[in-house]
Amino acid sequence: MSALIYSYQSKKKSGEIDGLSKEIVSEAERLDIKDKAILALAEVLFDENILQEIPKYRILFLRVGSLFVR
Repeated sequence: MSALIYSYQSKKKSGEIDGLSKEIVSEAERLDIKDKAILALAEVLFDENILQEIPKYRILFLRVGSLFVR
């Protein structure tokens, strides 16, 4: 799981956030760890400024969360 997280952190730095949620969700489904997809996304997106970043990534978390509620 940690290798997956580190591979997506470079995409965050380059600003490729839009497709990131779909990639994490599909990878979580492939690895059969869907319940940890939100955790992986949080580890990728948040750093020491988490309180300022929560509103920034709110929609992304809602989108990923809604993919698993069926």
